[in-house]
Amino acid sequence: LQRNNIAATRLNLQHYQFQLAIGWLLHPAVPMKPHMHVADLAAGTVIWPLDLIDHVLADAILEGWDISNEQFPFADSLPWNATL
Repeated sequence: LQRNNIAATRLNLQHYQFQLAIGWLLHPAVPMKPHMHVADLAAGTVIWPLDLIDHVLADAILEGWDISNEQFPFADSLPWNATL
């Protein structure tokens, strides 16, 4: 797959479509704890963990990993608790 604006838009759209289809960002069976650590492997545009921090786990510690960082947001736009 390519790593360009079209690919990033496709990934983000898929994220929102999937979220609407299932109705949650984090499976309800996952126990939510203060300052829990979340790893996103094959993070792509990092849309899922950033949404998770914005809407569910504001104090979670996020680590995002991908084979390439070309679709990652700029480091200065990340919240304090996100590391890519």
